[in-house]
Amino acid sequence: MFGLKSPAAVTFFGIAIASLVLAGLFARLSPLIGLLFSCGVIYFAAAGVFALRRDPYDLRQLRDVHEEEEVRKARMEETPSEGDSVYCPYCSTVYASDLPTCPQCGRSVNT
Repeated sequence: MFGLKSPAAVTFFGIAIASLVLAGLFARLSPLIGLLFSCGVIYFAAAGVFALRRDPYDLRQLRDVHEEEEVRKARMEETPSEGDSVYCPYCSTVYASDLPTCPQCGRSVNT
């Protein structure tokens, strides 16, 4: 909804808009009530802005970092290590040493 990720921010901004409408309606009856709703607009708009800030103790951010680390480790495991790999000089492919020929070009490095 409008690019806001925090449901609390959406709620605060909704209350601020409702307070703004009520301030406009009730300001004609009594300036004091209009001023009261205007203060509500300022308060809830500020609360919405603070709700948009990142929480340093948000566990979702920790989960995202953990998932990125797992993906990085999985990528490291997919690539063959230095001792287990062979470089093909014909097609510049690195492949596992247990394969008899290069999977890319089909040539044998030993010949």
